[in-house]
This record gives sequence, structure tokens and C-alpha cells, in this order.
Amino acid sequence: MIKILKKFQIKWLFAVLAAVIGIALMIGDFGGYGSSIESQAEEKIRTLCEKVKGVGEATVALTFDESEICGVGIVCDGGDDPEVVNRLLSLISASCAVPTNRIYITGAEKDTSPSHKK
Repeated sequence: MIKILKKFQIKWLFAVLAAVIGIALMIGDFGGYGSSIESQAEEKIRTLCEKVKGVGEATVALTFDESEICGVGIVCDGGDDPEVVNRLLSLISASCAVPTNRIYITGAEKDTSPSHKK
């Protein structure tokens, strides 16, 4: 009888342990693997954008769905110029396989603080 109870307890222990590990894997990022891939993708897209004629400094935000890019937001110097926006839309859409309706580009706010005036 004691052996049966011990086997039963061990089975339950493994079941609970497996459930806890599964939940932790769904919630946690353990080592930042996913976020580092996202950061690397944002950095590559930012670098690519900054090489486009008319674009100055850029900030990129990506939205992912099951490790696929499904949305792109770009704030950059030159992002208010329609020609620059069209270049960036074509570039990002082609290079990331993201439809243009899921890409938003806007100009960066001009820094008007006294330390940045010439």
C-alpha cells in the first residue's frame, strides 16, 4: 500500500512539475532570447533606414506575432517628407515582407532645447 502511494505521489509530482515548467516557459523569457532577436531585428531595420537618402536618425519599434514581424513603427528625421516615407515604405515592405498598411512612419520631433540651438 505504501509503495502504491509513493508511486502515486511521484506521478503527481512530475505532473505538477511539468505544468509549472510549461507555464514558466509560456510567461518567462529566460535569458532574453526572444527579446534579443527582436532587438537585433529593430537594430538592423534602424541601420537600414538610416542609410536611405533623406533619413537622419531613426527609432524603430516592431510588433511580432509568433516570431514574425507584423507591424513596424518608425520615427525618423525626414519622416515628414512624402518622398522619404515612400522610400521607407517600399524598403521595409520588401525587406521584411510586411504590407505597407502595417508600417507607420513619422517625422521626429525637433529638439528646440537651448543646448541644441546653433
